[in-house]
Amino acid sequence: MNYYHGTARERGVKAIKLKKLPISQGDDHWLGDGVYFYDNIKYAYRWIWMMCEDKIKKNPSKDVLLDNYMVIVANINIVEGRLWDLVHNPEHFLLFNELRTEILKKNNQGSEMKKRVTSKKIVDGVVLNILFNEYGFGEEFDAVLYSFRTKSSSASLKTRIDIHEIQLCVKNPEII
Repeated sequence: MNYYHGTARERGVKAIKLKKLPISQGDDHWLGDGVYFYDNIKYAYRWIWMMCEDKIKKNPSKDVLLDNYMVIVANINIVEGRLWDLVHNPEHFLLFNELRTEILKKNNQGSEMKKRVTSKKIVDGVVLNILFNEYGFGEEFDAVLYSFRTKSSSASLKTRIDIHEIQLCVKNPEII
């Protein structure tokens, strides 16, 4: 299935040449470590638009946007049963919430966890990194699918309608 990755043009050209997209790493990423994709091309363009506005110019022209950013279309081959689906699979979603609660409880016990989690707030990327790197989910699953409700942060893309983005975080780059 085709998915869409928005990126800086220089980074994208390098990825195409090497046939390898760089992995985003760190607990601050929404779905933890992985290569991020949208299921809808318009959200990939929305992403590069916001990056361009943030780093280069507010309300950029099409030329400025496309000179500096690009959207890569990638075929992702997800084998049935190897997707940790937090959108369509209620069992995965319920288990994620259980494990999230368990990890929050551990937050009160160890200083290492306290560094990764602040107060009673937890970034889902922390939970997913723990699940995939410490709980063995990486052996069972190649990617995580999640839906985010966001509002447009770009002045020129303002809307009263919430945006529901579906993002795919590929944990195993071999499926790209």
